[in-house]
Amino acid sequence: MTYAELTQILQDYAENAETTYVANIDNFIQSAEEAIVRKVKVPSSRVEDYTTMTASSQFLDTPSGFLSPYYMYVVNGTDSVFLLNRDADFIRSAYPDPASEGVPKVYALYDEDSFIVAPTPDDNYTVRMGYYKIPTSLTAGASSGTTWISNNAENALLYGSLMFASSYLKEDADTMADIEKKFADSIQDAVKLVQGDQKRDSYLYGEERI
Repeated sequence: MTYAELTQILQDYAENAETTYVANIDNFIQSAEEAIVRKVKVPSSRVEDYTTMTASSQFLDTPSGFLSPYYMYVVNGTDSVFLLNRDADFIRSAYPDPASEGVPKVYALYDEDSFIVAPTPDDNYTVRMGYYKIPTSLTAGASSGTTWISNNAENALLYGSLMFASSYLKEDADTMADIEKKFADSIQDAVKLVQGDQKRDSYLYGEERI
């Protein structure tokens, strides 16, 4: 489904070409995309980036657009040392002395802008980090453009956008409930695709049976 197709559906559904409503269509789509990404680990939301730790500092900035971690590892010479994800409280308890330095072994999300690692790094280590973020929106492309979500979770994007549009239009409770149910059902389909079908093959697991 292209951007043009989705925007036309949202106008046709509302039978509304009023300027303010049309101007908000991109907001409805973006809200739906964010709702989908928070419920489904879509491939386009997973990225890898690298940065550099600062020696003698326990803190590392979170990447722009960061939602949640996937993995983190430190490059130490020819070795890749994967860090264990722990709570910040655990790190404070297990590594109470920030002056104790070495190759980091654990990390935690400290606040919305930073991670904390331990032991405190004793060098400016290169860090590779896999994490989830909100992917580029369908609204950011051309009218004929598509995204992974619009191609592979089409119903979720459609009903999610309709859900936010209907809320804006103050639709009746029954209409809202019907759209929300269809959105929830389509989210389950997307979850099955991403976290089920795309993580198995018939040779290893056999054909899926119902």
